[in-house]
Amino acid sequence: MNSWKATLAAVGLFMLAPDPVLAQEFTATNVVELQYPPLAMAGRVSGILKIKCILAPNGTVVSTEILEAISDINDPALRESRSRGVRQMLGRAAQENAMKWTFTIPDKLESPFTVLTYKFVVKDSSNSPRSRFVFDSPATIQVIAEMPAPQK
Repeated sequence: MNSWKATLAAVGLFMLAPDPVLAQEFTATNVVELQYPPLAMAGRVSGILKIKCILAPNGTVVSTEILEAISDINDPALRESRSRGVRQMLGRAAQENAMKWTFTIPDKLESPFTVLTYKFVVKDSSNSPRSRFVFDSPATIQVIAEMPAPQK
């Protein structure tokens, strides 16, 4: 797994303090690359997950919770069932990944936490299947699966 310390030190991640009015900026000191889960990649499951990370005073993530799982399907009849698939197939991978991160936390900050947004995207490609890990912006991570287009 690759470490993204230099990228994160330059970018920084925005964290929420216990009081929603106060936003704190923390810097991630260690992030581990996440590969697209193979079963989800094969099933072309994509969507957005918001993961709440509770931080220890030393900056490690002590627990995670899925706040939101949203499928990128536009059809309202399918969206709810696909969102459950996003939660089940991609949620565990995102939570396990977030548990490996560490952050620099200012002294005397009580109950620090952050919300990370994972965007899992399946793109059609003429190449062999592969997975990429990309930072879009602070606290937003893209995990991209490039797959051959489905046969019609």
